[in-house]
Amino acid sequence: MVLGVTVTDAEMRKISAIQQAIFKKAEELLVGKNAVPIQRIKSLDIRLAIPKAAYLEAKKVAEGAVADVETIEWFQANFSMEKYQCHVRVTDEAIARNALANQLRLSIDSAAKGLQIAKDKEIFDTLLAGAGQSVAAAAAWNATGATPEDDIAAAIQDITENTVITDADLKNMNLFVPAGLMGYLKKRVEIANMQVPLERALQEEFGINIFYTRNLTSDALLIVKSNETAIHFEYNGTDIKTTEEVRVPGVGTDYIITQYFKTIVIPDDESVTTSSRICKITGVKA
Repeated sequence: MVLGVTVTDAEMRKISAIQQAIFKKAEELLVGKNAVPIQRIKSLDIRLAIPKAAYLEAKKVAEGAVADVETIEWFQANFSMEKYQCHVRVTDEAIARNALANQLRLSIDSAAKGLQIAKDKEIFDTLLAGAGQSVAAAAAWNATGATPEDDIAAAIQDITENTVITDADLKNMNLFVPAGLMGYLKKRVEIANMQVPLERALQEEFGINIFYTRNLTSDALLIVKSNETAIHFEYNGTDIKTTEEVRVPGVGTDYIITQYFKTIVIPDDESVTTSSRICKITGVKA
């Protein structure tokens, strides 16, 4: 497309395909999707009405009687999404050498990875800041004599004793640890005369899933994945062009990929910005 010239249907199909490929691959790579639900909305502004009570009490009443009326009270939380862009260029020389397909493939892969890195950083920075519970590891998990099972048990206890979570919520509890601990947690340990990876033993013992991320360095996060804990919002409206193809005279073609997103922790109440459904385990990696 040359600036000032109408985009053809064929160009639009190509642009749309590039956008879809980048967004899809970025989500496939995203670690944070295992920590928070993703919601796509058509507005850049997020307005949440959060109930002050975790649930409405079901009261036992006599036959022919009716329970006292209860009114749900709410508080408001308002946020705006933030803008992120990838800007890639395919040169005329690449096209002349029949390298267009390869250039596009590499550009799509690079843009998707960049988008995934930005999203994961946004998600885990927000979750770290929004952790309402915290326990200290007795020793770093990459140190001799570490007992990660005791640290995880303490984190689970903190969440269950300080929140109103359902049995279904307990099945959606995930643990995120620094990527550098992968080798240590995959080491084999002896349990009941059997050699099994420590990671598998912990997952089976506590009924949790373990994920590794470069966005955590020394602390781990135990999270109840739920709309009541935190949500990652993404813009999917049509008022903003999120993918553009621009001809650069004498040089080549630029592709500008734009996405708006924001991760929100659902606070316990209007006086805090943290959730007790997130527990930080500090000092897990030396």
